[in-house]
Amino acid sequence: MVKINSNIFIKIGKGTFKEKRSNFISYSFFVENLNDIKFHLTELRNIYPEANHICYAYRLLVGKTVNEFATDSGEPRGSSGIPILNQLKRHKLINSVVFVVRYSGGNKLGINGLINAYSEATLDCLNNSEISLWEEKEIYIIETNYRFLGIVEKIIRDYNGKSINNDFTDKIKIFVEIIKKDSVSFYNSFNELNDVKILKKY
Repeated sequence: MVKINSNIFIKIGKGTFKEKRSNFISYSFFVENLNDIKFHLTELRNIYPEANHICYAYRLLVGKTVNEFATDSGEPRGSSGIPILNQLKRHKLINSVVFVVRYSGGNKLGINGLINAYSEATLDCLNNSEISLWEEKEIYIIETNYRFLGIVEKIIRDYNGKSINNDFTDKIKIFVEIIKKDSVSFYNSFNELNDVKILKKY
């Protein structure tokens, strides 16, 4: 179950760490699904084609639970992905991924050295990221006509709603994401609009 004091990234962060001629470059991203993670991984592989390793970990909100994943990407087992994941958990981050790119300097760091390096690279990245409190959201479906579209859009803006999908045919259907604590007031804002239908999706 997701706790109310979970956090998310609202601005990409970048960090670095050096140990015995090995360079570690870390990046943080806000993500909402596995496709987002795959996109950023592909992007980093293109940017750093000669990197020895790109290790990462994520915590992804799925329904009411948080799925966690960590990969060592060729490093010794437990030496890289888990230290990244532990930092995400320590900072209570969800819908978040951190990648750490490593260029090896030729000197072996040992398991403990790798754990420290990946942990410190992640921490430097988090310190350079902008982090905000996560707020639970609900999704509503609004059906209206073109006559009331301007009024509907104003109400959505007033509640800082996020339009996640629109369907413009004879009737307009808008899928809107609203912060849960504002959802009742948002819903009631449509009470006197007879030609507007609003349904809670989930």
